[in-house]
Amino acid sequence: MTLSKTKAIKTNNRFYHASVVVGAAAVQLSATSRALEQGVLVRASNSNTNTIYLGASNAVTADTNAATDGYELGAGEAVEVEASDLDEIWLISDAAAQKVFYIAV
Repeated sequence: MTLSKTKAIKTNNRFYHASVVVGAAAVQLSATSRALEQGVLVRASNSNTNTIYLGASNAVTADTNAATDGYELGAGEAVEVEASDLDEIWLISDAAAQKVFYIAV
């Protein structure tokens, strides 16, 4: 996925960024509570070989249950989430050693 436009963000000198390794068990985007002013951009690594699923709780599933399946991110795809805290976002994959990167304000 190629992001076609640039968006300026106001940070008040505080933003967070990191990468997270995702596997077959749900993990939080950040286990540390980080209050956000605007939200977070989550991007699946270009080198991922499998899909990552993004959800709102540790009950998120990887394409196994329509009621709990997360939002699908293929390699290189990104999604912007308006969340109030980084620890509200959960990830899972159908394979080990997948990765996401994020930047949050």
